[in-house]
Amino acid sequence: MKGISIEESKVKYQNKTIFDARALQNNYSKIPMYSFDPDELSIVKMIMQWSVWEDAQATDYFLINFFVLKRAITSRLGTKVLEIGCTDGKLSYDLANILGELNNQSSLFCVSNDIKMEWLERMALAEQTPDLSYFSTEYDSIKLEKNYFDMIIVNGTENFEEPYLTLKNSLDLLKEDGTIICYCNDAPFLESSFRLLFENADEYKTAHNCCIFVDKKECLTWKEESVGVGMKEQLKQTLKSISEHMQLEETDIQKYIKEDIHTVDKTVNRLMREETAEAIEWKVKFLELKESLLDYLVGMGSIDEAWYRQKAQRFLIELSKQRCFL
Repeated sequence: MKGISIEESKVKYQNKTIFDARALQNNYSKIPMYSFDPDELSIVKMIMQWSVWEDAQATDYFLINFFVLKRAITSRLGTKVLEIGCTDGKLSYDLANILGELNNQSSLFCVSNDIKMEWLERMALAEQTPDLSYFSTEYDSIKLEKNYFDMIIVNGTENFEEPYLTLKNSLDLLKEDGTIICYCNDAPFLESSFRLLFENADEYKTAHNCCIFVDKKECLTWKEESVGVGMKEQLKQTLKSISEHMQLEETDIQKYIKEDIHTVDKTVNRLMREETAEAIEWKVKFLELKESLLDYLVGMGSIDEAWYRQKAQRFLIELSKQRCFL
C-alpha cells in the first residue's frame, strides 16, 4: 500500500510514525493489542490485514480507519462517529466493522442527501456492527444533537454544494474535545474551506488531488468574517449589469455576454483576495454563473438557445435573492 509501512509495533506513513502500540497506555476495547494465538484477533493484526488492500482508495481508507481506531481503543464507553457523505458505503462498511469489533457500545451515524441502495446493500454485508443509523438530509443543515459526536468524518467523495456551511454545521455537532477528519478527494472547495477553519491541521496527502486532514475542534482557528461592504456592492452591481444584458435583443447580446464573462473572472479574482469564509461561498457561486454564461454563449444560434438563456436568467435571479443582498 502506497506510503504505509508496519515495523514491529509501529505504523508509519511516508516514514513518519503515526502509531506506536508500545507507547499506548490504555486499550479499552475488547480486542487485545497483541496475541500469540494465531487464530485470535488483535489490534496489530487488524491493522496488518488492512495493509494488504489493493483498492484505488486503499491508502485513503487505511488512514481514516486508522485514526478512528486510535480514538476508539481509548474510549471506555464506546465512540460516537458521524460520517457525512456516505455515498456508496465503502467507508461506512469499514467503519461499522471496526467500531463493532472494538466496542459494541459504539455508534455510527451515516448521512447522505438521498437514499442510496448501494449503501444499503453494502452495509447488509457487515459482519459485526455498532449501533447503526442512516439519515437522509441536506448536508449543510443536519438536525442532530449538538456537541454529541466524538468523531466526525466529512467524506469528500461526495460533492458538497456548500462545503463551508457543511463544515460549520458539522462542528456544531462535534464535542469540544472531538476530532474532525476531512477527506478531500478531488474536492478543491472543500479543501480550501477546511484550511480556512483549521490552519494547523495534520495533513496527509495521498495523491495530487487527494488529501486527509485531521484536527481537534478545540484547535479551530477561524473566526467568522463576512465579505466587506465594497465587495458586496461590486457583487450586486455585477449581477445587475448581467441581468440587464440578458434583456437585450439577440443581435446585441453576444458582445455583452463575452464582457460579462470577463467581469465575472475579475470578480472571482477579487473574491480570492478577500480570503474570508463568505468570500469562498460567493466564489463558488460566481464560478457557477460563469459556467452558465459560457453554456449560453455556446448555445447561441442553436435550437436550444432560448433554453440556455432562460437557464442563465433563472440562475441570476436566484443569486440576486441570496442573503448578501437582502
